[in-house]
Amino acid sequence: MTRKDFLRSSLGVVALMIGCSKDEPTRADAATGSGSGSDSGTSTGSDSGMGSGVDSGTSMASCTNNGTATTISANHGHVLVVSKADVVAGAEKTYSIQGTALHDHLVTVTASDFALLAANTTIMKVSTETDHSHTCTVMCV
Repeated sequence: MTRKDFLRSSLGVVALMIGCSKDEPTRADAATGSGSGSDSGTSTGSDSGMGSGVDSGTSMASCTNNGTATTISANHGHVLVVSKADVVAGAEKTYSIQGTALHDHLVTVTASDFALLAANTTIMKVSTETDHSHTCTVMCV
């Protein structure tokens, strides 16, 4: 990914995150879908039926070639990684996003969400609720 592509992708994520957070602060850390991301609270994946696709806006992004990156709104240690193998498989999958948080949430990515990711389209999902929920944005890198 070139610097120009990264910046273009980042601007789209910032715009999405501003639109997603109403009352909660937003934290946008990126983790790659390769499973090697070690950030303090970003994740890939999504659930709760908010799987409407949003164009990623980058011509070089490819979930099937490069994996995914994610952000989690109002994050406090959660991590979700959607691997490129999961995107290629395309089968519905529920992820635990506990990470270093003291509680867990679940995020389900449906087969149709995986089809959107395979077409290099960003998806947004809401985690299950544990006194609160998080909006998870999954984008191709």
